[in-house]
Amino acid sequence: MGYTFTPSSPAIGPDGTLKWKYKTGWDVDSSPAIGGDGTVYAGTRNHYLSALNPDGTLKWRYETGYYVDSGPAIGKDGTIYVGSDDHYLYAINPDGTLKWKYETGGWVESSPAIGEDGTVYVGSVDHYLYAIRPDGTLKWKYKTGYYVYSSPAIGKDSTIYVGSGYLYAIRPDGTLKWKHKNRILCGIESGDRGRWHGLRWEQRSLSLRDKARWHNQVEI
Repeated sequence: MGYTFTPSSPAIGPDGTLKWKYKTGWDVDSSPAIGGDGTVYAGTRNHYLSALNPDGTLKWRYETGYYVDSGPAIGKDGTIYVGSDDHYLYAINPDGTLKWKYETGGWVESSPAIGEDGTVYVGSVDHYLYAIRPDGTLKWKYKTGYYVYSSPAIGKDSTIYVGSGYLYAIRPDGTLKWKHKNRILCGIESGDRGRWHGLRWEQRSLSLRDKARWHNQVEI
């Protein structure tokens, strides 16, 4: 299986034709996020978070200290949250200026998730899941047993789910609710989701009580 990286960010119309593409200058591994005004935000490996107008022109870009593989998340007030491999979680104002940045102990390739109260949850390669207040101060951090590349998901009861060797369910106060033994490094969603483990794709469905309902393995 091969991988293709592109130094541009394309926009595809509803009919499958190219609407526009923007040349970033290096790989775009970040998943885009779209603001309420149609602005498209995406990170690139030339260290930038770029904001593009709906017509594909550059609105602004903010330079971090290293790769931006993290997918941005947008708060209710329009603040853009994104991680960088320079170890920081960034909060960027809608005009492209820095609101604050929080330093973790490792790469931040996890895409942030935002709770109803504005708390920003993000994982780091330093093995921690971080909960950061809207003002950029630490609320709590939970130590897992491995890298946290996984992007957190938040349940209706505000439980935070994240993968790191185990699938963890963390209460809003930062205490462990349960953990399920898996080798989960990818994103977690509230529904069924698979995960990579070496050259094997394993798909597993979990109940919220930490019981495997079913699993399916496909050899690649």
